[in-house]
Amino acid sequence: MEQSNSFVQKVRQLVVCFSFLLLLMQSALAQNITRIEYFYDTDPGFGLGTAVSITPAANISSLGFTASITALSPGFHTLYVRSRDANNKWSLTARHSFVKYTAPTGIASATNINKIEYFIDTDPGFGLATNVPVTPSANISNMNFSVPIASLGGGLHTLYVRTRDISGKWSLTTRYTFVKYTAPTGIAGAGNVNKVEYFIDTDPGFGLATDVPVTPAMDIAGHAFNVPVSALSGGFHTLYVRSRDVNGKWSLTTRSSFVKYTAPTGIAGATNVNKMEYFVDTDPGFGLATNVPVTPSMDISGMVFNVPISSLANGFHTLYVRTRDVNGKWSLTTRGSFVKYSAPTGLAAAGNLIKMEYFIDTDPGFGNGANIPFSHATNVSNLVANVDLTGVANGFHTVYIRSMDTLRRWSLTARASFTGGQLQAPTASITVNGPSTFCLGSGTYLSANYSASATYQWRLNGNPINGATSITYVPTQSGTYTVVVANSISSATSSGVSITVNPVPTATLSANGPLTFCQGGSVTLNVNNTPNATYQWLNYGSNTGSTGTTYVANTSGIYSVRVTSTNGCSTTSVTDTVVVNPSPGASISPSGSTSFCQGDSVLLFANTGSGLTYQWSNSSTANFIKVFTQGTYIVTVTGTGNCSATASASVTVSPAPTATITPNGATTFCNGNSVVLAAPTGSGLSYSWTGGANTSTITVTSSGTYYVTVSNTGCSRVSSPVTVTVNPGPAVGISGTTNTVCHGNTSTLTATGATTYAW
Repeated sequence: MEQSNSFVQKVRQLVVCFSFLLLLMQSALAQNITRIEYFYDTDPGFGLGTAVSITPAANISSLGFTASITALSPGFHTLYVRSRDANNKWSLTARHSFVKYTAPTGIASATNINKIEYFIDTDPGFGLATNVPVTPSANISNMNFSVPIASLGGGLHTLYVRTRDISGKWSLTTRYTFVKYTAPTGIAGAGNVNKVEYFIDTDPGFGLATDVPVTPAMDIAGHAFNVPVSALSGGFHTLYVRSRDVNGKWSLTTRSSFVKYTAPTGIAGATNVNKMEYFVDTDPGFGLATNVPVTPSMDISGMVFNVPISSLANGFHTLYVRTRDVNGKWSLTTRGSFVKYSAPTGLAAAGNLIKMEYFIDTDPGFGNGANIPFSHATNVSNLVANVDLTGVANGFHTVYIRSMDTLRRWSLTARASFTGGQLQAPTASITVNGPSTFCLGSGTYLSANYSASATYQWRLNGNPINGATSITYVPTQSGTYTVVVANSISSATSSGVSITVNPVPTATLSANGPLTFCQGGSVTLNVNNTPNATYQWLNYGSNTGSTGTTYVANTSGIYSVRVTSTNGCSTTSVTDTVVVNPSPGASISPSGSTSFCQGDSVLLFANTGSGLTYQWSNSSTANFIKVFTQGTYIVTVTGTGNCSATASASVTVSPAPTATITPNGATTFCNGNSVVLAAPTGSGLSYSWTGGANTSTITVTSSGTYYVTVSNTGCSRVSSPVTVTVNPGPAVGISGTTNTVCHGNTSTLTATGATTYAW
């Protein structure tokens, strides 16, 4: 099993196409692969996964297929893929871990998102985390990207993801908790690991813990899986993980301690929390305790982090946690008591409980709490005790209860929060959360002090503000603000605070033409003119350098303009999306001037590409034409957005000579005769006859097939053939009856070798 080195975050399409390299093992006998199937997270059994359409083959590599993630919940998942051959032998199951991510809702100013970044565990600061390439869009849900985890240590980790829009506003930072698990070493009988399970705090027994889907392998180091913590209570917990091999042997159980922290409620001044720290037993001072990486947020409840306890002595300890907001204000310090306990040897049986005590809010020390009467016993359950609230102010409090046995050993201190006590007369004060001079909508707000069972009424310049009855108020006008805090005993009015609210300029964008056009065109964008304001044009949220009230856009982009008035307040317009369709380009091959001889032709080819159409000057709409005549040929190539380009080619046709052969007599004759073959004559012509002669005429005395090539400057023609046949003469002989005769006598002569004779 290969180590999974990346989490793939899905944030782009509802149905995602995995382009997945499948290096699927063939069977020993190299049988054709007949089935490929996949599943998510939980193995339904061999042959029961979702089938992938394939053509059976001995080797199927680089197969791409579509795997739907629509039905999956957001969070970590694992895709598994395997194959089966014609002998019904299955390959190892390949796997790929990923995250399905749904962008958070409820974010104001839904302008185009132009940046995504992520980090693991520790926040490097906004804009400084690992960048994820993204195409700006108002909605980027279901995009995918890889997150390497090879360098992470084993144990709990948290992946954080956030986005920024073109106005520079950041989204909330979403998070996913996961475990990187490294199988322990030194296990005897190292067969393939075929089971991994985990549990939190309490061991349910081997094989009974929560199952982790795993592909059997000799090494499953780096395997990542989800551990839900939402149902856990706040405080210390321990995650345990173990594995089992095919021989039924279990590994050692590894563990990792962590804390689930729930932010305290009822804290005034609820601005983003940007720091968390903890300490055990002794407070080193605000800001000096152990830092907990945190993503700034209004609500960090459910945060999980590790607290090492290996260096602590055995016995009672207290974990303290607190947070600080962006205004530098610290929360109450929450705490949780725990015991680091190593069981001593030789202890007597647990003695009866002999003392129970409680205290509210502040621990007076063991044995110094308020006594709870009860009957001594080894086990006291369902005990009801009265808690005296005399002198306890009305508000949030915590009651703590603990017991001691006859061996003078104290139990853990149980606690429960409640609201109650004696009602006090209210006080009234205002905290300005942010600068007192600000731009409208910048986030500054006013908060009154908390007072139990109180009502609130905000006033501007002494006049009640209709509907402003919450403990906080966001001012929208300049003036002096006060708050009246009242309960059934009395009321109190705060001192006034002076607030200056500067107006924000308007930024309205318009265009003087279509926003979609062809390459080489442009559109002028305009913004409303605000006296004495400054302007900054943006493309995808980045400064273009233009500072006027108009901008000529000639490239694709998402354009906006930030208008800043003299009071320093600014606003960013809505966006205009400019689409510049590319020119398809136009060219003809062969290019330039093309020449050929009369009677020949040439093919002219236009450039090709997906979706292109063609219009030639000779009315052809193909991507090529065959040219026979001289002239200039033009093609118009049209592509995306009806954008077009033209190209031309000049064709020159050179005159070619005539090539004929004229015999001056019969071309069939007897041996010893001849015939003259003549080619056309003219100025500047040259000749090449069969046999190599270079004159306009040749005298032929032997049989054969004769051609002549007639050439002028640049062009040549070859004549049709002329066949000459030369017949041989007869072999004639004469014989007589006698070769010598006397006068008056005769001799008979006989001729032979011919068909006709003339004596």
